[in-house]
Amino acid sequence: MLEGRGFDVHDLGIDVAPEKLIWAVQEHRDHVVCLSALPTVTLPAMKTTIAALENAGLRGKVKVLVGGAPVTQQYAQKIGADGYSEDANPAVTVARRMVAEAHFEKLSTQLVNRAGSVHPAKRGSSIPVMPTLRRNRSPDWTLFSFSSGVMPRVAEVM
Repeated sequence: MLEGRGFDVHDLGIDVAPEKLIWAVQEHRDHVVCLSALPTVTLPAMKTTIAALENAGLRGKVKVLVGGAPVTQQYAQKIGADGYSEDANPAVTVARRMVAEAHFEKLSTQLVNRAGSVHPAKRGSSIPVMPTLRRNRSPDWTLFSFSSGVMPRVAEVM
């Protein structure tokens, strides 16, 4: 589903060790990690994987989207996932939103840093002036301008 909607997907397969996922995220510089659970016994592996991403210092660089039959919104929040979807089709919309928000936050930070680095008196005003940014509320990530022009990358674990 994600590939068909313009994402560059790295499918790591099933029963993937957290170490392999961390390597893939570092190697491909993925934006989103998708974790899917089918039997209930696989749920703890999601929490372990998110903890491994955090321990590797990657948690702030990648968004985690979880889903699957036994997963609920409450469980996703409990384990610290950034997004949840009941099935694959809505997951595309959630992934697009997460990527757009991450790029919006990065752009906002860059603009704040840039505006703060210029002394107000040098701009001829005592009030710092910043361009107004509004989030693109469209679920279509292609409407959001990416600074690098690179397609969003996803590491997918089934």
